[in-house]
Amino acid sequence: MGRQPVARTRAGAAWVGIAVAVAVLVLLIVFMLQNTAPVEVAFFGLRGTAPLSATLLIAGVGFAVVTLIVGSLRIGQLRRRIGGASDPAGRTAHKR
Repeated sequence: MGRQPVARTRAGAAWVGIAVAVAVLVLLIVFMLQNTAPVEVAFFGLRGTAPLSATLLIAGVGFAVVTLIVGSLRIGQLRRRIGGASDPAGRTAHKR
């Protein structure tokens, strides 16, 4: 007799998300430990040296921040276009 598939839960999804995040962090730590050679960095006339891994990490975080800002602006633009602000639960506010 066949077994019924088990329903997916939020706890299971959270567990998978945390497991993936831990794996990515382990890979990031290994990358940082293997790339400690100093490189010369120049930014807006400032010059200095920093480990390659730290330089790439800072660049990646900067890119992520810019992406989040652009994405947030786009979400706000789309919400204004559809005409209603929604609360954090995703319900549209009704005007009386």
